[in-house]
Amino acid sequence: MKSRNTKIQIFDFSKFKVDKKVLSKIIKDILENINKRFEKIGINFVDDENLLKMNVKFLNHNYLTDIITFTYSEAEPYSCEMFISYERACDNSRKYKNNFSEEILRLIIHGILHTLGYKDNSSVQKKIMRIEENKILNSILKRDFVKTKLLEC
Repeated sequence: MKSRNTKIQIFDFSKFKVDKKVLSKIIKDILENINKRFEKIGINFVDDENLLKMNVKFLNHNYLTDIITFTYSEAEPYSCEMFISYERACDNSRKYKNNFSEEILRLIIHGILHTLGYKDNSSVQKKIMRIEENKILNSILKRDFVKTKLLEC
């Protein structure tokens, strides 16, 4: 099991709480699914305002986004930190008629794929990334523990 030694840190927000134990287990299952070794994954849930400030400061993008991923290593064992807007995730789950937990998991998978070198700058890259996201998400969602209501929107 490559994910057994992965250090997973989850920081929720005062207005948004997660079941860190359950989410950590799901993330380890995602890592087992992709069969890549990660040393550390940090997940920070923030609001739109804070993620917008980060988007401007670090990426020079003055618009809302749902996730920003910082990759700290380019080979195994990988290390990354994600900042996820729970407000964007909630809006997207309503917009695309997805379960909120599923939307959060999709963003985490998206961040992991970015860490592995996947890009989403072009329509072709976006399509490839979406195919991988769906493949991983579908394999994870078939497991009973993911079907419980993990997050509230």
